[in-house]
Amino acid sequence: MNWRMSITNLSRVLALAVFTASVALVRGPSLLAGSLCLLTAGILTYRGVRIALAASFFLGGLSMMAGPPSIMAALLMTGSMIALAGSDRIISRVLILASTGLAIASGALDNLFLLFPAVLAAVFLPRAWQRGAAEGAGLAVMLLAAGLPAAADPNIAHASESIEEGTAEWIHSEPMDLATPVLVLEAGEEKIEHLSLILSAGGTRDQLPVGLVVSGESTMPVMPGDNTLEIRNPDFPVTVLLTRGWKPFNHPVIHLICAEARVEQAD
Repeated sequence: MNWRMSITNLSRVLALAVFTASVALVRGPSLLAGSLCLLTAGILTYRGVRIALAASFFLGGLSMMAGPPSIMAALLMTGSMIALAGSDRIISRVLILASTGLAIASGALDNLFLLFPAVLAAVFLPRAWQRGAAEGAGLAVMLLAAGLPAAADPNIAHASESIEEGTAEWIHSEPMDLATPVLVLEAGEEKIEHLSLILSAGGTRDQLPVGLVVSGESTMPVMPGDNTLEIRNPDFPVTVLLTRGWKPFNHPVIHLICAEARVEQAD
């Protein structure tokens, strides 16, 4: 029996070593890569609810292929919390706790630190439903206090420019929200005399500005509702910024409806 146990433990160590080497080759050394390896170690020592094991295994594998660090961190945290709730072995839960700690320390997502006390408490609770309840309470506290975690380095979107018959037009159909709070309008060699912007903003419960349009040293507020903004001799790049943060029952958003300009071809 001891011989079989030693073989089993050796196979786990070898599997973890191979996986760690694979992560190092694919992702390079980072806190998130370490978090993924620790989650894998927790999975290899896992014993408990099988569906939780399958879900955490799937999310962990998916995180290895994720592009932005914020997406990888979100997948790792989700997989770790599912595995932590389902695992009946303390060693597995401690390894998964270490995985969540590295994911939080990476800084890829804001506000994840608010979850850590609940995750830490869940490690020492004896039953799966108790651990799940503790994690659910931690999620509720995080959502009420700070909202959904956002990328620490917000995404910057770029509008597509097209020029036809002396008129430039910028198109961007995706809304600006807390995940992508910056939209940039760029012009090439063309001389822009007059820029007209039509923006729609909402998702807030007051009449304060939702964002700003920045052109050089000039700024113009974007108010809730429809906005028509005219900029003479704009200084490019022109940037649309979502300036409102998260609050309960508020989901600030700005839509670019239309952006047009008269163009003089530069010599």
